[in-house]
Amino acid sequence: GSPDCIFVALGTNDNSVGVALGEYDYALPVEELSESEFIPAYIKGIKALLANYPSASIFLFVFNMKDHFAEAIQNIGGHFHLPTIVARNYYVDNNHPDKDGMMVVQQDINNYFKKLN
Repeated sequence: GSPDCIFVALGTNDNSVGVALGEYDYALPVEELSESEFIPAYIKGIKALLANYPSASIFLFVFNMKDHFAEAIQNIGGHFHLPTIVARNYYVDNNHPDKDGMMVVQQDINNYFKKLN
């Protein structure tokens, strides 16, 4: 299909198990970007989304994660001119929101869009 909006919520598991960050290299072709390090894998995913869904609005999320992972997502979003929504930390297992946590995430999304108006 052709989505209008894509919300990217990646990184909490990588953050919690200690995946290496890696380096920023935006010039590398998608097929050469490593999937074993966070930053190159995230860049690869964003490049794929932009190529496959050029008309979609893409929003990145920063969830409950260490500062260097959150900063990496924000840097990548900045490079690709994609907005980043920072969600409050409300998690049942330190990584994933439960039903109530998803309501908080919804509020964070709503608040983000209200600020745009």
